[in-house]
Amino acid sequence: MFNINEEEEEDGDKCIYTAKYGKIISTSTQFDDHSLLGAFYYQYKPEKILFWTDANKKITGIQTWFKNSVDSNSINSGENKGTDSLYPKEFVINPNEYLTDCEIWDGGSYISGILLRTNKKNEFFVGEKKGNKMDIPSLKDGKKIIISFFGSYNQYLESFGLHLMHNKDYMKVLFTGYFELKAKLKKEKYKEEIMKNFDKYPEKEQYIIRTCLLPSAPFNEVMKFCVI
Repeated sequence: MFNINEEEEEDGDKCIYTAKYGKIISTSTQFDDHSLLGAFYYQYKPEKILFWTDANKKITGIQTWFKNSVDSNSINSGENKGTDSLYPKEFVINPNEYLTDCEIWDGGSYISGILLRTNKKNEFFVGEKKGNKMDIPSLKDGKKIIISFFGSYNQYLESFGLHLMHNKDYMKVLFTGYFELKAKLKKEKYKEEIMKNFDKYPEKEQYIIRTCLLPSAPFNEVMKFCVI
């Protein structure tokens, strides 16, 4: 049976959660997207995930592409995979979509299956549903989302971890223009002009304005806008 470890860490006004499944062996190669993304990790959104398997459907590796919601630049984690990685399987995450849930199957000495879900009810499965299925307790309250991955591999994917973030913090940076508009709203002359023409803005821009002015916007309002 795999070790299950969940931790919570404060990062300024943001709260980061990690959930790790599996046992890291000293001879394994480790990877961590959080380190790759750096101090502005919260501005990045997964846009594509590539899993590899061998001829027997065992998961052998992962590669993730991230897009910066502020400047639209992309970055990828590189190929974190074992030598028997023969068959790639791609999962594309749309611009208005994000990862909300994950299930993992324990293969004994490796991760045998991974299921990812999005807010749009799309699902992606890789591997096999063999062994014990493990849910992610931190995701069950519906208030956190997956922002990146970490883990280890040798011949197969031996451990798999998730970096999670409270979605009220994360949602703000998913919308292009948020930071620019927030800066303008701090200047009274821009604020007055924007509010005068509020009804003329599309729904997306209206949401950004409300969020900038009311940082503690109700969670239900955020979800109503995002889940289309």
